[in-house]
Amino acid sequence: MVLTAVLLHELFNYPKGHPLSSRSGEVCAERAAAVLLANGFPEPDQPLVLACIRDHSFSKGVRPETLEGQIVQDADRLDAVGAIGIARCFATSAEMRRPFYDPADPFCSQRPPDDKRWGVDHFYTKLLRIAERMNTPTGRRMAESRIAFMRVYLEQLRSELG
Repeated sequence: MVLTAVLLHELFNYPKGHPLSSRSGEVCAERAAAVLLANGFPEPDQPLVLACIRDHSFSKGVRPETLEGQIVQDADRLDAVGAIGIARCFATSAEMRRPFYDPADPFCSQRPPDDKRWGVDHFYTKLLRIAERMNTPTGRRMAESRIAFMRVYLEQLRSELG
């Protein structure tokens, strides 16, 4: 059931910054229900799969009640950190037409981070804190390893920006 939820959890998403983005999981679950039904997925197992999809989102701000839901949420969060997370962060920044960093203070040393304006600020508002929000010990260990890589990246960026 976890695999099914993982495969379908991105079936629908409102764009980043959309006023309804926190509802993406709910809309996705509605669409996934139709996919499950059309493909003969066992009806008794559908509620668990749909709950995993509905509750996985970071922006929804809930911790899933089931272990399966917690695993799906951890897997989704792992995509946001590490090398893939860095690529996603800057791709999203470009898509939203946000500059990568504040030239006056790239690493938020003298100001609060504002990831609505600057890409690198997203590291400080969310990405570097994901490990503490993981549900499972395995997910936390994996996130910590990826976040360590992100810290190395930020140090290299600091060095290159001089």
